Amino acid sequence: MTNRRIAYELKKYRERLNDIDCADCYTAKQLKTILTQPDIITPNVHTFNEFMRQSIERIHAEGRVSYASMMTDTLKMFDKAEGEIPMLVMNHHVVSHFDSWMKKQGHTDGGQQIRLCHIKAQVNEAIKRGLLKCKEHPFAYTRIPTPEPREMDITPDQIRRIMQRDVSHSKRLTLAKDMFLLSFYLGGINFADLMQVDLSGTGISYKRQKYLLGQLIEYTLASNRKHGLL
Repeated sequence: MTNRRIAYELKKYRERLNDIDCADCYTAKQLKTILTQPDIITPNVHTFNEFMRQSIERIHAEGRVSYASMMTDTLKMFDKAEGEIPMLVMNHHVVSHFDSWMKKQGHTDGGQQIRLCHIKAQVNEAIKRGLLKCKEHPFAYTRIPTPEPREMDITPDQIRRIMQRDVSHSKRLTLAKDMFLLSFYLGGINFADLMQVDLSGTGISYKRQKYLLGQLIEYTLASNRKHGLL
């Protein structure tokens, strides 16, 4: 077993050495660094799923919680569709099957776009680190869909109708109208940021926060309960 493990390690280093242009130009110490660096950066990675899990942990540690949460959802979906995929077989067949699986499950173009972009980013990172080697890029035959733009504009006449609408009979509608118009006047500030802004001065300053839809709903409900609206 020890001999087999040594043979495996030597084969891995020999393949990495063959990929180095002008290997004779490097010292023994430099070659050792080149050959062992991938193991130092991402140790004990045997499957693409493991690589994604480590990436999610790193992203979460960097404070990008929302992005890490979306990546986790993508990984759960990938696990369900493909299972644990060894790095050696992470190719265009896997990506094509995952794309087809999402379509059969009824995911929208926008949903497919997000999931495929996450997978592609991780594929590119694995290639960059030397963990995934392929003659053809896994996304060579898969087109990432672009969702049709939604009509989101509100006409000036509609804004005037909202401003002139009498909603004094409803406490909730009054709050909704006031918050919408205040957000409109402040250039589209979202509700979560608006609830934390100090409006007592002559100007406002805030750092825009990114919320997932579920987080924004929870935040809105909690705020409404706090103010006795629910």
